[in-house]
Amino acid sequence: MKSSLSHIRKLRATVRKYDLPRPAGFDALSDEQLRAVYNGIGSDKYASLLWLTTRIFEVFEAPALIHDASWTLYNDGTVTEWERSNNRFRAGNRIMAETCHVWFGWFRPAQRMLFRQSGELLYRVVSSQVIGWPIWAGSRTKGV
Repeated sequence: MKSSLSHIRKLRATVRKYDLPRPAGFDALSDEQLRAVYNGIGSDKYASLLWLTTRIFEVFEAPALIHDASWTLYNDGTVTEWERSNNRFRAGNRIMAETCHVWFGWFRPAQRMLFRQSGELLYRVVSSQVIGWPIWAGSRTKGV
């Protein structure tokens, strides 16, 4: 799933607006670099479903952009950097869950809880030894 450059720019604006946690140098990356590494929310292993998972979890796209850059451009193969990237993702998800728009006034508490739990679920997937670590270990590049 390739995003348009305008979509990448929109996600970058969200990153800046909410000052989402990101690695040093992230802001200096070009839109084209980010477009090349961003696949949406999910694994390339399930490429045919990326449109769906991205749509379902779209409120977390800006943290996912940072996370994809971390896993490709800043991946040094260490557990320490893997944990840092996942913790940034978790923190970004928490910020987005608290700042996202809610549909109905009376539904706000339940919806916020749903957003929080969804963000936590995504974090648990990428930080798991069974799912996240093999992907991290397999996507190591030379970095930026």
